Amino acid sequence: MNLESLTTINNQSSALETELIHSNSVQKQNKDIQAIVRIVLLLCALTIICSFFVIINPGQRGVLMKFGEVQPGILSEGIHPIDLSEILT
Repeated sequence: MNLESLTTINNQSSALETELIHSNSVQKQNKDIQAIVRIVLLLCALTIICSFFVIINPGQRGVLMKFGEVQPGILSEGIHPIDLSEILT
C-alpha cells in the first residue's frame, strides 16, 4: 500500500464517522421532538378533561348558568361534573 491509498482510506473512514455522528444527532433530535410533542398533547388532554369539572368551595353554593340564564338547581360544595348536553342544548 502506498501513502496515497492510505490517505484515501483514512478520508473515507473520517467521512463515514462524520456521517454516523450526524445521523445519530438527527435521530436524537427526532426523539426529543417526539417527546416534546407527547408532553404537549398530554397537557392539552388534561386541560380538556379538567374543564369538565367545577369545584365549589366549602361554605359556598354554585349556580349553573346557560347562556347567561340561571338554571334550576343548586350545586353544593365539592367537585361536580359539568353535563355538556345541558350546556350545549
